[in-house]
Amino acid sequence: FQFKANDGQLDSIAAATVSVSVGQSNRAPVAGNDSASTQPATPVTVSVLANDSDPDNDPLTVTGASSPAHGTAAVNANNTVTYTPTSGYSGPDSFNYTISDGRGGTASATVTIAVDNPPVATSQSVSVNEGATSTVTLTGSDPDSDPLRFKVTSLPASGKLYDGTGTGGHVIAASELPYALTGAGNTTTYQPNAGYSGPDAFQFKANDGQIDSTAAATVSISVNHVNHPPVANNDSASTQPGTPLTVNVLANDSDPDNDALTVTGTSTPAHGTTVVNAHNTVTYTPDGGYSGPDSFTYDVSDGNGGTASATVSITVSSASTNLIGNAGFEVDTSGWEAGNSFNTLSRVAGGHSGSWAAQLANTSAGSNCTLDDKPSWVGTTQAGAYTATIWVRSDTPGLTFKLRVREYKSGVQQGSLSTSVTLTSSWQPVTVVYTPVAPGSSNLDFQAYTVSSPVGVCFQADDASITH
Repeated sequence: FQFKANDGQLDSIAAATVSVSVGQSNRAPVAGNDSASTQPATPVTVSVLANDSDPDNDPLTVTGASSPAHGTAAVNANNTVTYTPTSGYSGPDSFNYTISDGRGGTASATVTIAVDNPPVATSQSVSVNEGATSTVTLTGSDPDSDPLRFKVTSLPASGKLYDGTGTGGHVIAASELPYALTGAGNTTTYQPNAGYSGPDAFQFKANDGQIDSTAAATVSISVNHVNHPPVANNDSASTQPGTPLTVNVLANDSDPDNDALTVTGTSTPAHGTTVVNAHNTVTYTPDGGYSGPDSFTYDVSDGNGGTASATVSITVSSASTNLIGNAGFEVDTSGWEAGNSFNTLSRVAGGHSGSWAAQLANTSAGSNCTLDDKPSWVGTTQAGAYTATIWVRSDTPGLTFKLRVREYKSGVQQGSLSTSVTLTSSWQPVTVVYTPVAPGSSNLDFQAYTVSSPVGVCFQADDASITH
């Protein structure tokens, strides 16, 4: 700062200056205690400066370390300290270290070391049923007999893992790994994903309060498939007195596991008989002369212990007029045609009930071999069910035969229903019962054919009928 002199009359012409030098006082650094753990005979390096600081932001260096009681401590060039336990020793140990800020300020702190034998986590296998849960108690061992807790290190791929017993607790998330179990610290609950069966697994480590197990153990899980029973639904059909009727009872049945279903048996109807066919349809034959209601039950199996039953209600109606004008091919094949250009329609001797039958041949291997009505025998439908039947046989047993009824309105298909059988050398009836969805404004197409037919004669047909 500056000043002037005064003699009582006049100030000095020039001001004089007083210069003051304020010296900075260095502040000492602050050292914080540290802790670390290691295994016997295994060095551990501690970054002792990580929690130390200096008020003046001076760079710190480690200037020395005391000698631990059960090992050695070496200061490294990067200001870390490496502790090496004495061979064979396990237990607590410690040493002090000193730091300097390079300007005369120093501080010291203590590093506490736990020399510990690591625990061992024990792998195990568990089994749980699909849709159930399994409580898993994790186990391990410790050379020092320390009490253990456990950490989940990986999650199952096809299920959830809960902390503790039951599914009411916390769901462990991948972002939380490694996750230390709470409570007793050794229990978790596994829940497989809905509908899943197969293998699954998760991993964990043991902790003795100081150190984790070196290797993770695995819980291997087997989720057992649980069979779900099939669902059988009731059916209805109609036929005429003395006329067998084949019902595709499995057409509206299902299985939750998509198992293949088979018909294993039926009850005995009051007014007829039933036969379970090789292709899992049921043929009902009414008693001679009987007309009226009848019924039977059938049983289905999924092949894995699951079963179900349903009822087939039959109406045996009095004989009605056949709407097919040329049912037996006794004169010609008028009203019928081959369904494809590579099919041939002809008549052959030896029908089912008369002297003649229609015969379909094929010239293109693997194609359908089709008998089709032309024009439709039912030009305008009425309300109520139509029963279509045709008798068929083949000199090439084993071909798959289908009778299909399709409903059309203005050239657009409104509905379709078919029945399949396996052809034999004997005559057999095939029946479809179809109820129009647009009665009064639609027509029905009658189509009989073999699937994936060979070259040559496919089948013979006779006694076709459509009744209403």
